[in-house]
Amino acid sequence: MNKEEIKQILTGFNDDMGALITDICTEGEVTEPIAEDRAEYILDRWNNVVDKLEAIGIELESEI
Repeated sequence: MNKEEIKQILTGFNDDMGALITDICTEGEVTEPIAEDRAEYILDRWNNVVDKLEAIGIELESEI
């Protein structure tokens, strides 16, 4: 298990979520509801993270 691989996987997810939060928040306050397509994107990205971590030997229990 490579710490750098784990860091890359989680950093990618974090960056994507940060960009989404920036779009719907102002100064930490939600200014608009999350659109359905964005919610689906978040779920898809999270499932992708789970798959990538499992591929390198880290099993997660994830229910969303």
